Amino acid sequence: MFRLLSALCLLALVAHSQAGISFGKCPTNKDAVKNFQPEQYVGFWYQAEATSQVWQYGGKCPVADYTLEESGRVHVKNSMKVFGSELSQEGYAELVGESGEARLNVVFEVPLFGHREASYFVLDTDYTNYSVVYSCSAIGPMKAEFGYILSRQPTLDASLSEKIDLAVEKSGLRRAAFQKNKQDC
Repeated sequence: MFRLLSALCLLALVAHSQAGISFGKCPTNKDAVKNFQPEQYVGFWYQAEATSQVWQYGGKCPVADYTLEESGRVHVKNSMKVFGSELSQEGYAELVGESGEARLNVVFEVPLFGHREASYFVLDTDYTNYSVVYSCSAIGPMKAEFGYILSRQPTLDASLSEKIDLAVEKSGLRRAAFQKNKQDC
């Protein structure tokens, strides 16, 4: 039992150093965009920066493609290049916040891991250039918190830095934890 507990603690420490993994529940009160317009948000996004995520090691050029379904759900396709081949994961997102609020629940069926859900809060966006996203997944008594900075272009316009930094600061994530993603595929 001691070995198992020690291994779990070590795993938690290692994971925490790479991502925002900690004990506790995912927050439900992040300040998301009001008057959210899903029809303007859908489309192709480059993942310009993100907090470290183990499933992206070895990959590059991560992107997301969102399409609005007739049901009102958003179809999600996340993909990246791994050893020259495209690797993708598909699922859906549904609005779960108060009317007009950019709080979504994202659902994926992940090989080996099964059904996976995460919150997806759009903290700031202008719909045409950038989006700052906070996401959190429950892992038993722990939570894994992630941040994403999305761009409609392969690189972010430097003039957006102040807005992006402010949104990241409000999220509670450390700005220094974000890593730039290569978009040279």
